[in-house]
Amino acid sequence: MDSSYCFVCGPKNPKSLGFKVFFENGIAKAYYSFAPEYQGWKEVIHGGLIATVLDEIMAYAVGQIGPALTTHLNVTFRSVLHPNEKVLITGWIEEQTRRKAKTRAEMQRLSDNKLIASAEGVSLFVKP
Repeated sequence: MDSSYCFVCGPKNPKSLGFKVFFENGIAKAYYSFAPEYQGWKEVIHGGLIATVLDEIMAYAVGQIGPALTTHLNVTFRSVLHPNEKVLITGWIEEQTRRKAKTRAEMQRLSDNKLIASAEGVSLFVKP
């Protein structure tokens, strides 16, 4: 599946967040910091964007197996994230069957290792 125009990671999308993912031991990872343009309340990054990048990192984890679409996403917010704070986002597969994968993700602030948010998801494998 072509993701070159993806809102989160697409290199051909001029409004993409520019999210860059790498892998370590099968775990999808990305470092990121949100610009002030992505705040909701003053000095607070919008939770919808945090949920978006957690979904994205889980999609990358599942993408190692094959193309899939998110069917369920549950996000728990733990702490406020401010603009320009650098975070590490990680995503991995918890369980997998022939048809679907259960995934988890976390976003952790690098300056104090505080957990910003965590997510659980289910992705359904699709034919390319």
